[in-house]
Amino acid sequence: MKHFYTLLILIFGLQLGFGQLGFEREIIFGLNFFIDADPYFPADIDGDGDMDMLSASTWYENLNGQGKFGVRNVFSEESGDLVFAADFDGDNDLDVLSQSGTKVRWFQNLDGLGTFSDEILIDSSLGNIRSIKVGDIDNDGDIDVLVGSLTLGEALWYENLDGQGNFGDEQIISDSISSLVSLEVADLDGDGDLDIASISQGDDKLVWFENTDGQGNFGGEQIIALNLTYVYNSIHIADIDNDGDMDIFMKNELYENLDGQGTFSGAQDIIPNGTILNSADMDNDGDLDLIVSSTQLKWYENLNGNGAMSQIPVSNIADHDSEGFPFIVDLDGDGDLDVTTNNQWHENLNGLGIFEYDEPNIIIFTPGFSDILSKDIDNDGDNDILTTSLSDGKIAWFENQDGLGSFSTPKLIKTNADLAFTAFIADLDGDNDMDVLASSDHRIVWFKNLDGSGNFGPDIVINSEAYFARNIFVCDLDGDNDNDIVYSVESGNKIIWHENLDGEGDFGAQQYVVENEEANIVRSADIDGDGDLDILSGSHIGIFWFENLDGQGVFGPKIIIDDDIWTTKAFIKDIDNDGFLDVITNNNSNGNIVWFKNLDGVANFGNGNVIAEGLSYRDMSVADLDSDGDLDIAVALSQDDDIVWFENVDGLGAFGQEQLVHHFGSPSGADLYRSIVCEDIDNDGKVDIVSDYQSNWYMHWFKNLGELRNEINGVLSLDVNNNGCADGNINLSDVLISTESPSESFATFSSETGAYQFFVGEDTYTTTVNNLPSYYSISPNSATSTFSGLQNTDTVNFCLETSADINDLNISIYSSQTPRQFINITYYVVYRNVGTNTLDGSITFDYEPDKLEFLNAGTETVVDTGNSIVLEFEDLDPLETRILPLEFFVTATIFDTITLTGTIHPVNGDLTPDDNTFELFEPVVGPYDPNDIRCLQGDEILIDDVGNYLNYIIRFQNIGTASAINVRVDHQLDDKLDWTTMQLESLSHQGRVEITNGNFVQFIFDEINLPHSDEDEEGSNGYVAYKIKPKADVQVGDIISGVADIYFDFNPPITTNTVNTEIVEPLSVDEVELQNVKLFPNPAQNKLQITFNQIIDGLTIVDINGRELNSIEISVSDYSLDVSGLSNGVYFLEIQSGESKSTKKFIKN
Repeated sequence: MKHFYTLLILIFGLQLGFGQLGFEREIIFGLNFFIDADPYFPADIDGDGDMDMLSASTWYENLNGQGKFGVRNVFSEESGDLVFAADFDGDNDLDVLSQSGTKVRWFQNLDGLGTFSDEILIDSSLGNIRSIKVGDIDNDGDIDVLVGSLTLGEALWYENLDGQGNFGDEQIISDSISSLVSLEVADLDGDGDLDIASISQGDDKLVWFENTDGQGNFGGEQIIALNLTYVYNSIHIADIDNDGDMDIFMKNELYENLDGQGTFSGAQDIIPNGTILNSADMDNDGDLDLIVSSTQLKWYENLNGNGAMSQIPVSNIADHDSEGFPFIVDLDGDGDLDVTTNNQWHENLNGLGIFEYDEPNIIIFTPGFSDILSKDIDNDGDNDILTTSLSDGKIAWFENQDGLGSFSTPKLIKTNADLAFTAFIADLDGDNDMDVLASSDHRIVWFKNLDGSGNFGPDIVINSEAYFARNIFVCDLDGDNDNDIVYSVESGNKIIWHENLDGEGDFGAQQYVVENEEANIVRSADIDGDGDLDILSGSHIGIFWFENLDGQGVFGPKIIIDDDIWTTKAFIKDIDNDGFLDVITNNNSNGNIVWFKNLDGVANFGNGNVIAEGLSYRDMSVADLDSDGDLDIAVALSQDDDIVWFENVDGLGAFGQEQLVHHFGSPSGADLYRSIVCEDIDNDGKVDIVSDYQSNWYMHWFKNLGELRNEINGVLSLDVNNNGCADGNINLSDVLISTESPSESFATFSSETGAYQFFVGEDTYTTTVNNLPSYYSISPNSATSTFSGLQNTDTVNFCLETSADINDLNISIYSSQTPRQFINITYYVVYRNVGTNTLDGSITFDYEPDKLEFLNAGTETVVDTGNSIVLEFEDLDPLETRILPLEFFVTATIFDTITLTGTIHPVNGDLTPDDNTFELFEPVVGPYDPNDIRCLQGDEILIDDVGNYLNYIIRFQNIGTASAINVRVDHQLDDKLDWTTMQLESLSHQGRVEITNGNFVQFIFDEINLPHSDEDEEGSNGYVAYKIKPKADVQVGDIISGVADIYFDFNPPITTNTVNTEIVEPLSVDEVELQNVKLFPNPAQNKLQITFNQIIDGLTIVDINGRELNSIEISVSDYSLDVSGLSNGVYFLEIQSGESKSTKKFIKN
């Protein structure tokens, strides 16, 4: 016996219960922002007139036309090394050509806005591909593709056969290029067609091939240079001497086209050194200059326009020669040429070729977070996020755009801050806005907030020799009412402070708190209660403090708090609410977190009080997480990558057990957390938690949902022996139960044991059992729970009773996925007893054997008659649901429709015999989106049928590259649906359902571990099936819509299609007749035959965009319609007969 899975609900889903807090994770930065390993190619992908950035698998929009780029738009899961953009299908937008492994493929820009098709394969077995190029090789007005393969030693081209991106087979230009390195295309002989040049390292040759007839028939190799002593990865072709023909460059040498017909000179050293990569008019003087890579990326000026090059570079562009191929485009829309090199671009500052060298603009943020802080950086009343990054040397901030925790893309403060260990946010110049202090490249620097809105100036150096500065802190150490700075440096084991001399950020020389003392951490507060700020520090030798002796920054010797502790983080806070500042720290030696009580307020500390023992500590933060007026502890753990918190239970420093905030479940010791900070991110008065997670460089915040400590619970039972549910009852699962207050409502389905549970706030809640057949009575009919205060529980058990003798069975059918030819598919037959009697019976499942081949019924024993499956069942209890899984192999062809009929017996004597039979019609499709929603009743229902159920299925598939630990489906119910009639039919995996405020439904699958499709195609699928009735007041013309957002772990959601079902009038007699018009063959290639038993007066062809393509007046009952001139696709045929009109869909292939 197989029952469908439903668990009891926890209304907010995440760690709710007595005294627990609920947290909800929101991503600030993650996979959608993360950089690809591909090269970048500038192109206007979305047709808005500015240059976006393209890789072999993603593209990034130029958001403002000034070189600020948005998040990653993925069109392929396979990255590559080569990419190009061109209009392959002649629709005036840019498509993408890219290489991945041994494949060359293209992606169609479907809407001109950057929505791309799946890959369209050109060739898949090309070895080590070194070049892909485009051009009109055969002079037929469309774009063809050229490929150079190192391992095959071939130069190939592929004809665009129809100008719409249908490419022919490979055509060999040459198959004897020994280890081809690079391929370029240009008109080398001045005859108006495109020729090919190549360089090969196997035989050290530079050669070209003539396009002999302009139609892609190439001659043999023509040698430009032999016995090269070096072969570089690229050659460049340009008319450098302005004589109207194309010259060739390799390394620092020019091969001049002497006669314009492909006779080339020997090598001429045109620049002193380096490799010529590109050419453009960098100084806007009308001739081509050269972009060269050596120790820097630089450019040389064409002095006279005839190829006489300067021998000294005009300007350095980038610091290294490994930044990638330089593209020369106007990225910021100012009319001059900028330079892009992979993940950064360099602005042409004056239009004459002077470039931004030190601070290039970053296209994609690629962090490795080393520190995270939160403060109001832009002075708009909410907390923003600041990060430092060790891996790529960036300091950036993320704007809290709405004050609710919706964050911007990163705003860069510094792009080359090497060794950016840590930072601090404070007002350093006394202008009442937040500046940034940071360690960078062994220096201590600060960045002025120029306008109070988060626009920062360049770094201002405070100390240029702060080697390995680890901790920095801002406070008023000398009592002059401005912010000074203090920090520790590993080199020399020092704690150093600098006085803010004028309160405006002019800092004095370094002063020592201590020298030659291993002191890594730095914090400051008035530890001894004398009115000035002291220093707390520590390291592997203990935790200690330094007294500010005179209130002006003269510090005494080290005072030990505990010398048997190894600390990496510490806080100075009043843990026990006695008005004295205590010390909280970790002990790396044993994994403990401890606090030291300030016994008398003058810094005499007691022994350490253990908060937690044996933790795999990574970082911690101290804040009042539960809003009870005392300080709690939040901790990031490397063991299993958990974030947890410990409650200060009594406000006196007695801490409770570990409570989970979030669990990632990575391998033990992965150490993926780096930082954790507590601030109120969404301005709701509760302290939230911000943290990073190094897997895919996530940064996220956890919304503090607060404490929901009142509980309503109970059990739902069926009275089978007329004793008021005293004993011997059946506990009822899968029954909808709800509770409602004046301001909110929640609902769930009872668990397998009949239990239900709600966590609610302080209010009056009414709890009811919903959607029961009328022949059942419920006791009590409803229950009221009034809560004043928290930590209260009200138990309400419900008892179902009946004296009626009712047989009432129903059945539904759902498919695990959309049927496609030659796949295995499972149909789930959901059958339920909603009557009052325990029943035996049978199910027949009729199928078409010419379209489906039966495989198995799971563990059930069935009989296959050849066109139907029969199951005998026994002891189906009242209100019990079972599922019969039937697996088939699809033999039907594309565009076939599979018809299935399920019937549950006995039908005779059934109260509602109509729902004892269920028909499912499913078209067989080709490629499709596996994440979809479908209404099984289709896109129309009759107004007479609005009292019946609509059956919905939401299907999902993990098409990522790793298993999905958790899956969640968010689904907003249409306001024309009655949520109180909702019945859960089936879940593919064990999960739970949450309904909030009568319209927002979440299907939650925790720890589902759904494999990805490459690992297990069949196992990567899942689904949700439910049924629900429209509201009684719906009218003809109303459209009921549905859409779902599917979350795989914490990736951004996949949004399904929108399903629409319209309520319509019953068809007239004429309309019913017109439904009998037959179209065949469908799909059609040349002729579409139309037959009807009455005269057809007119036909109109309409495309999928609603455009009328052709209208024909006829007066026959049979007609052969010529569709050979139509492009392949879906069309609609409007058929007029007398006063009646009907529309049919057909497909042209």
